[in-house]
Amino acid sequence: MASKIAIPALGTYCATKIFANYITQALYWEHKDEIDFLTYCPAEVGTKLIRKEGKSGGATISIAHAADLAFRDMGISNISTGAFVHEFQLWIFSSLPIGLMFNKNRILKKIAK
Repeated sequence: MASKIAIPALGTYCATKIFANYITQALYWEHKDEIDFLTYCPAEVGTKLIRKEGKSGGATISIAHAADLAFRDMGISNISTGAFVHEFQLWIFSSLPIGLMFNKNRILKKIAK
């Protein structure tokens, strides 16, 4: 998701994600007849990064489920959010102003914890 939407207080993180997205897409188009490339852009995956390691439920999917979804889409598509719930979130987030969805101060407090 961070490769699709600029999230306040996470600019550097989002920039690394968009870079990974662009380079993978370029490699896909350059070598699509030789090797499979997949840009995998899930939303919440239960990892240490979001302090939900090992958890799943709601919009959060487990690491194992995320891996299964990525392998499912390999060779079928060159970009994927994996889970339907993440595709739906992306659609919602892309349709609304960033300020309605993300509160910079709340994000900074979460990061500081």
